[in-house]
Order: sequence, then C-alpha cells, then structure tokens
Amino acid sequence: MAPEAEQHRKFHVDDALTHIGFGRFQWFMLMYTGIAWAGDAMEMMLLSFLGPFLKCEWELTPAQESFLTTFVFIGMLFGVNFFGYLSDACGRRIGFFTTALFSSLMGFGSALAPSYAAIIFFRAMVGIGLGGVPVAFTLFMEFIPAANRGKWLVIIESFWTIGTFFEAGIAWAVLPTLGWRWLLGISAIPQVLLVILYPMLPESPYWLASKGRQQDAMKVLNRVGRWNGIKPPKGELEVTVQSRATSSPVAHDKDKPGHPRGRCGFLRPFSSIFGSLGALYSKSMRRTTLLLHFVWVTCAIGYYGLVMLTTELHVEASKACIDGVPSFGRGDYMSIFITTLAEVPGLILAEVTVDRLGRRKSMGGAMLLGGASTVFLTFGLSINAETVFLFLSRCFVLCAFTVLYIFTPEAYPTSSRSLGLGVNNAFSRVGGMISPFIAVNLPEAGKELGAEFLLSGLVVFGGLSAFFLPFETAGKVLKETAGEPKPGLLEMAEVPANHEAMFQIATPESMQANGYFTNPVAHSNGGAGNADDDSKTWDAADGRTGENGSAHPGDEEGKSIV
Repeated sequence: MAPEAEQHRKFHVDDALTHIGFGRFQWFMLMYTGIAWAGDAMEMMLLSFLGPFLKCEWELTPAQESFLTTFVFIGMLFGVNFFGYLSDACGRRIGFFTTALFSSLMGFGSALAPSYAAIIFFRAMVGIGLGGVPVAFTLFMEFIPAANRGKWLVIIESFWTIGTFFEAGIAWAVLPTLGWRWLLGISAIPQVLLVILYPMLPESPYWLASKGRQQDAMKVLNRVGRWNGIKPPKGELEVTVQSRATSSPVAHDKDKPGHPRGRCGFLRPFSSIFGSLGALYSKSMRRTTLLLHFVWVTCAIGYYGLVMLTTELHVEASKACIDGVPSFGRGDYMSIFITTLAEVPGLILAEVTVDRLGRRKSMGGAMLLGGASTVFLTFGLSINAETVFLFLSRCFVLCAFTVLYIFTPEAYPTSSRSLGLGVNNAFSRVGGMISPFIAVNLPEAGKELGAEFLLSGLVVFGGLSAFFLPFETAGKVLKETAGEPKPGLLEMAEVPANHEAMFQIATPESMQANGYFTNPVAHSNGGAGNADDDSKTWDAADGRTGENGSAHPGDEEGKSIV
C-alpha cells in the first residue's frame, strides 16, 4: 500500500489501546489510581470508629454521632457533581489533582479539630474532596482495552478492600494508644502521595480525542506504546468532537475561533454544570440514569449500613465508656477485622461473574443474596453467628458495589462519563447520609430488628431494579456518543474465561482478518503521525515488523504529554 494511503488509514482510541495491549503503563496507572481508591476507603472506614470514640470523649448524642458521617456524605454530594463535571470539561488530570490536594489538607485539618463544630466542618470538606475520587476510576478505565476491562476494573476495586483492611489494622494499633487524631492524620497520607506523583499522570486519550485534540491524544498513545514496547497502529487517529446535544457546554465555546481546544477556565464549570446534566436525562439515557440512581442509593445504604452496624453491635454489647474511650476489647477489633475480610471473597465473586454473567445479573443477584443474608441477623443470634452473617452480607453487597462501579461509566459516552459516574455516586452519598440513621440511631434506640429488616429490604429492591437496566456493557467498546454502544469488533468478542487471557493482545493477523482498520480514505484533518522510538511496530498494510522506525520512515517523535 502506498505511504500516502497508509497515512490516511483511520483508527479509534479503543483500536490503538487494543493493539498496544495491557502492559507496564497500565500497571503504573493501576497502582496510581489504586492509591486514590484505597485512600477513599480509609476515609470511609474510619467513620465507623470515629463516631464511638467522639461519642465517649465529647459526650455526643446519637444524633450528633450520626451527623459525623452524614456531613461527610453531604460534602461528597457536592463534590461528586463538581469534580465529575470538572474532569469531563477540563480533563481527568485537573480533577484528579484538585481532589487529592483538597482532601489531604482537610484530612489533616480534621486531625487538629478542637471541637465538635470544627470536626463537622473539616469532615464535610474532606467529603467534598473525596467526591472527586471516582475520576480515578474513569481515568484508569480509559486506558484499558475493552475485551478484558471488566476484570481489570474489579482489580482496581481491590484497592478499596486493601484500604479497608489497612484502616481496620491502623485503628486496632493506633486507637487504644495514640487516639483518634493520629488515626485521622495517618488516613490522609495516601492523598499526599497522589499530589507528589501527579507530574507523572497522563491525560485520558479518550477525553483528548473527544475534544478534537488529535495530536495530544496521539502523544499519550505513543507514551503508552513506549512503556509497553508496542507502537500504536500506523495511520491517523480519528477524533470525535461531541455535538451540542451530547457534550458539555464548555466544549462548544472552546471549539469556536479564539478558544483553544481542551483548555478550561477554573470557574467555568460553576456556570454550566446544570446544562451538562441534561445529557444524562436525555431520551436515550433517561431510563438507565434513573434506574442507576436507585441502585446506587440502595447499594450504598446496604454497604455503609453494614459497616456501621458491625461496629455498633459491638458497642451496644459493651455499652460502656472508660475514661472517655469506648470499651473495645481485642475480640471486638478482631470481629470487625474479620468482617472486613468479607470484601476479599466479594471481589473474587465479582471477578468471576462480571464478564461471565454480565454486569446486570452480577450486581442484581449479589444484592438479592446480600439482602437475604442480612435477614438472618434478625434471628437473635450470638455475636459469633452475627459476625458470620455480617460477613456474608458484606461480601455480596461489596460484589454488587464493585460491578456497579464498572457498569456505570461504561453506560455513558465520553463527553459525560465522569459526570455520569459522579452524579450516580452523588446518589450513593445520599444513601450514605441515610445509613447512619438506620445503622446507628435505630440500634441505640433499641430497634436493632428494625434496622436489620430495613437494610435487608432496601438492598433486595435495589437488586431487583438492576435487572431492569436496558442494556448490557460487558465486552463492549466505550461509547463516544450518547445512546447504545457502537458496533464493532470488540463488541462482538467473547471475553476469555482463563485469567491468562487478561494479558493477551490482538495479533496483527487477527486484527487484519477482522477488518480492524477502516479502508483508506482521503482525509484533511492534519493527522498526527505515530511517534518513532526503539519499540516494535506492526505495519497494517503488509504485516511487517520494524525496529527503530525502519518500517515507517518519516514518523515524528512525540516527546511531550499533557
């Protein structure tokens, strides 16, 4: 094929990522975004310890104890919408950096809070910062090849479990000796690490392509290729600038003359966030969005309710404060830690079912089983038996939550993916706001059975709702526009059943045989060529592999990255 025709062969971001495969770059992104996920889990897990300790030290009422958790979720309710929009309008990197910096500062402020009012303020500010953590999930997802995306998104969810383990262990070691202030300070450290490592973070190529920034997207893909040792495909990256109906209002102003694409004024999201929300409730997405709202609320009530109920049942069993400290014994910490271990089989269950059964059946079935397990808590069991059923309930609900985090961003187009995840995450924060009044107030009022029945019923209804979601996303390429996922090779591919297949990439022969690239078409978009480096590359025209750019003369090195 002539060099001119090769230069006009077009491919999409998902084509390039599938060709490059999963390698060193994705492992780096997994670790980086995993730190954010673990840090979020630590901040959430500490709430179950903070309430009982402040209740004893500051003689709080049950309502005041519940507000310690509720105000964190109120902050998140604002944070998820703002940071979700910020990352869609201005880029994933700026959203990630802002949430990490703000959360770390407010976390250290919480550790120094001199009064109840001060800690309520700082914890609400931490909640605003943590509202941007789902951006990490979106960013990681947009670097993963479609065929195995479900498995890798389950793996990043494992960092949440690591965070809960770590927090339970820190609480066990720190609270009896150093107190709750040290616990809060240590829990803010993961966010500091994210700020320090921020210069290494790339922008999402999906986001760049959706803004028409072809050359910048190619620079990112070239960097991924260099890390993995495989160049992106030869040809021209096809970009999709979102239409007014599906993209953020900010994007349209940037595409006008005099507005550089992809740049964003910091205050601009405040003026146009509500206009962007309309895309989530358009005719093609309304049913999906509304059903997801309910599933997120009920799943969050179930998860956070079970976390707090576990601590509350042990506090109620002792009903004593000694020198301003709850009378937690070694056995209490051990039981809480064991219950936390339930997240391991929950993750394994999600990994096994997410691609085999699909997203909807996996999360719906897990929520039904979680609600059924919670019912057994109403049978007046011993504390050891309660621990067993709390373990099972948390296992199933965590499985559902994991799959829900995978399905939600897959269901939305690039222009509103972070916002869609953020808004639905906001509804989970509503569930989090409600959960302490179920899992803390009701048991302290002597209504443990009411709390357990209510948690069970809500989780079951949420599970039933999941089965009514209108489409499945397992194995599909990420959508670039609103509506159904676009058809293509990856949409039709079956997900391999063996774990080793998670590391496989498409071969040149299989990609060529399936018509992976579009036919050469004359194009005048100022295409960004592939960067040349020491890595191997495949020539789509004749299958040749070249070294040091010999197969593709004239390529230019893309050395910078946004």
